[in-house]
Amino acid sequence: MLKNDVDGQIPLAFVEEMHLVVSLCVAVLPHVPKAELSSPHSGFGAIHGAVLALATKCLASGRWLADISPQTDVEMLSASVLAIGHGAETKFDIQKRQKERLMRKCIVEYLGTASEFTEPEITPLLSPIVTAPRQEERDPHFLATIPTVGDALEALTLVARELVSEQRVAEGEARTLVGTAEMLLLLLWRHVLYYAEGGVPAANTASAGNGGLKASTATAYALRFLAAPDPETFRAEVGARLAPVLGRLAGLELNGEWLRGSAAAAMAIAGNAPTAMKELFSDLPAFMGQRRGGQPAFGHDIIAQMKVTHASVEPKAEEPSKKEGRVVVELPVIPSMLNGGGNVHGGCAAFLIDLCSTLSLLLLDPSLTVSQSLNVVYHSPATLLTVSQSLNVVYHSPATLGETLRIVNTTLTVGSRALSARTEIWNATKHRLVASGVHIKMQPSPAKL
Repeated sequence: MLKNDVDGQIPLAFVEEMHLVVSLCVAVLPHVPKAELSSPHSGFGAIHGAVLALATKCLASGRWLADISPQTDVEMLSASVLAIGHGAETKFDIQKRQKERLMRKCIVEYLGTASEFTEPEITPLLSPIVTAPRQEERDPHFLATIPTVGDALEALTLVARELVSEQRVAEGEARTLVGTAEMLLLLLWRHVLYYAEGGVPAANTASAGNGGLKASTATAYALRFLAAPDPETFRAEVGARLAPVLGRLAGLELNGEWLRGSAAAAMAIAGNAPTAMKELFSDLPAFMGQRRGGQPAFGHDIIAQMKVTHASVEPKAEEPSKKEGRVVVELPVIPSMLNGGGNVHGGCAAFLIDLCSTLSLLLLDPSLTVSQSLNVVYHSPATLLTVSQSLNVVYHSPATLGETLRIVNTTLTVGSRALSARTEIWNATKHRLVASGVHIKMQPSPAKL
């Protein structure tokens, strides 16, 4: 699917399928061995190459879906109805633009995850070519297989231009663009810094020992890169192209609510969890604080105070062959959490254990929260596909108004039907354990009529 030409007469459903496949790749990418990723003949290596080739179209071609026309009866109906508030654009035009933006964001997230742009040492994926040819100047017989720094700069320019426009129209659309812009900025910063300092992903950089694996990963793409540029020339060219778009972005007025669920908020969460999962965790009010229909859920005021500070998947200390999900949540004690004696209510502690332990299970198995439309990007509308079977809580000490709670959640077991996690609620202000519990969940049986 990814290797097919996405230009031309294809239905939007095909774009949704590509989005689904790339989203799945983002989720499993951290668990793929580097040696397999660097080999085009391995199972995931071939997929990796196909996603990189798709990235050259998504990033560099501007409106790469502009020529897609309605194919199904539903799409033709949407194409015949004007979208209110969008001038001469039809509902199909709006849907096409939304799919394009989501696909671009997913591709950028894949590039960031594959290049390890949040790690101390980057694995370069963008070729050091700054000038991206216009679409009409591209040789139709040349198939680009590696995205370039110029492609990313062009994508950032496009996103910034759309973000300025959408800021006046729809906050939801703008938040998608904000997330894309942030990841593009980080991706560009790490690559520009690498090449500006004379970095060369060539075969002679591979070394033996512990550092050899990362070097050999970059070596797999060295034959497809052009010669490394002169650092001074490279910095000048990038600066000339980057300055206008940075000026446009600097003029935006974004409040804290817009940044919830964005890449910037995700980067504030420590740990090796996938970026998409961190984005979900960075906006708990939208994920867990609402019922279907957007109405406030039970404890929404408490959920609004919760902040995930760490999310990771690591081998279990007792059994390294098994994985363990770990999520740390912090929140201040607010008045609605107190009992008559002025301490955190026991029911509130159980509520926190219920919610927070579920986050660790979700981190280890993202399939536990997939919407009915298989929206694996984790964003709403999401449905938790498990229910609580038992919740055992032990209370150790009180916590009072204004003190900070630190909730540490670790998975115990994740089976085909039953799942369990352990939670400890610590008083971070007084450094003592407030409550602990074990939460057992299960996947419910189908309803019997």
